[in-house]
Amino acid sequence: MGREAESSYSVSNPGPMAVAAPEFLEALHRSGVVPPSELKAALAQIPTLDESDPEALANQLVREKVLTSYQAREILAGRHRRLRFEHLVIRDILGVGGMGTVFLAIDTRQQTEVALKVLAEKFKHDAGMRARFRLEARAGLRLQHPKIVRTYELGVTDDVFGEVDYSTMELFPGIALHELVGIVKGLPYPVACDIASQTAEALGAVHQQGMVHRDVKPDNVLIDRTGEVKIVDFGLAMLHEAARDEEFSLAMIFGHECLGTSDYMPPEQARDSLHVDARADIYGLGCTLYVALTAKRPFAGTSSKEIIEAHRTQPIPNPQAIVPDIPDELVRVLERMMAKSPDDRFATVDEVQAALRPFARRRAIDFDFEQLKRVRMRVAVKLGRLSLRQTSTATRLSSAARISSSTARSTDGQRTTEATGGIKVDLRPHRSSSRSSRQPTGDESASAEAEQLLAGFSVSDKTAAATGAMLRLPDGALYRMEKSSFVIGRSPAADLTIDSKKLSSRHCRVFFDGQSWNVADLDSKNGMTVNGQPTLGSPLYRGDRLILADDVPLKLEWPHGPRRGSTRNRWMVLSVVLALVGLGLLAWWQLAP
Repeated sequence: MGREAESSYSVSNPGPMAVAAPEFLEALHRSGVVPPSELKAALAQIPTLDESDPEALANQLVREKVLTSYQAREILAGRHRRLRFEHLVIRDILGVGGMGTVFLAIDTRQQTEVALKVLAEKFKHDAGMRARFRLEARAGLRLQHPKIVRTYELGVTDDVFGEVDYSTMELFPGIALHELVGIVKGLPYPVACDIASQTAEALGAVHQQGMVHRDVKPDNVLIDRTGEVKIVDFGLAMLHEAARDEEFSLAMIFGHECLGTSDYMPPEQARDSLHVDARADIYGLGCTLYVALTAKRPFAGTSSKEIIEAHRTQPIPNPQAIVPDIPDELVRVLERMMAKSPDDRFATVDEVQAALRPFARRRAIDFDFEQLKRVRMRVAVKLGRLSLRQTSTATRLSSAARISSSTARSTDGQRTTEATGGIKVDLRPHRSSSRSSRQPTGDESASAEAEQLLAGFSVSDKTAAATGAMLRLPDGALYRMEKSSFVIGRSPAADLTIDSKKLSSRHCRVFFDGQSWNVADLDSKNGMTVNGQPTLGSPLYRGDRLILADDVPLKLEWPHGPRRGSTRNRWMVLSVVLALVGLGLLAWWQLAP
């Protein structure tokens, strides 16, 4: 949960606008995001107010900091009611996860900024996901500790969103440990031990409340620029109380015997997740420390079942084989935290803290939260959790504003890093060409920046061309995919131009990320499907059929590429063969004299 400095966003070209010029101010009034007196005073201060052009007016109000870019674009798109969430006024998107969206909001009762977490609409009728969401918030309400992100309230609204669960939390400008490790790779052992020690302190507060977190992992550990740690996500926290309908619902949805994340799950939790104690969290913390030190999971496998079995039976891989300078004594501490039997681990997190203290040292973590949010948006797009329209809404900065603000932050961060020996985190995507790395100008389309973020996933053109992939076009011709990232659309400016009135000028982007080809919708009017399924973004496999705007059929011809579900299909064939062999043996046995 994090707060970021107010930036000067541009809302140019927001796509098809649902609000005409005369209606913009009326929609703004009805949205309730700005008090009437404040709005009236702000409008009076704009000398060149042009009410005939809603887009220009929106940009003026954003420049004057009356509205955020997100608010302006939602109003332009006719979604002003979505900006008011009971007593909460939404200002921006902070992040998008598997369970829902986190917004930056103002609590009008307290006049304070909060992080508003809203369960995704697709889960509104999912008993298991609603149970997990409520468990997380209810556990958070019980926990008040400096190392734990505070939860303020849990609620359900039946406003414009329909009946949707939400919670509000404190803002914390932190980078998740898995994000940090993914960028800088393994951390110096003093920093990793300090982060683990602070996490142990937070878990101590959880255990004092008679709770077990049960999902300790790098994703749930946040670190701010000073090196301060807070933990989040109590969706699997076990409350030692009477029978719980929520717990039962979770068990039914996610597996009664195995609640948790397989990469960090202790053997006893895999056997029976409902009867574990604080030592289960110590094991998860040990796995988290292993990842922080080595940038690798302790055990790998092709399935959760394989990984869980490895945790149960395989010895802990020696982290010194990956990072030789890890002290021997720290390795012994790690091995004790990750002991197979709970009885062989530390008994309490206080003991863990004491063991880690000699190795721990606090360091500054120099990162730009605004850039981090943009990276999160890019990942959300790639995973299909967010459309490019939403990404553009949240990330579209004017070049001048971004250059000036990032320069100031980088200068301050450099001084902090040099003074404290901290860790510098470079969040900028490394692109393969100057064309893809240039900054967008003010007159580009609103999705231009989001397209650049997607382009950051691509590799060199030479690597992409070596895959030999081609697209079969509607007329039967083949388009060789020799660029690592290219745009398909109706415009002559697109890399692959297809003449279809239903197609948008820049309809979608296809890119190679080093392992697979992917497609992402570029805020098109008529969408796309992969193998008949509507999608905003999807990996592409050999033989996949991509249809744009219900009018342009394309097929991926990838001679040596993987087919969708190829592993599953091989297992199905093997299962059939084994079944036939078994039937043959049975028949032979019955017919044998």
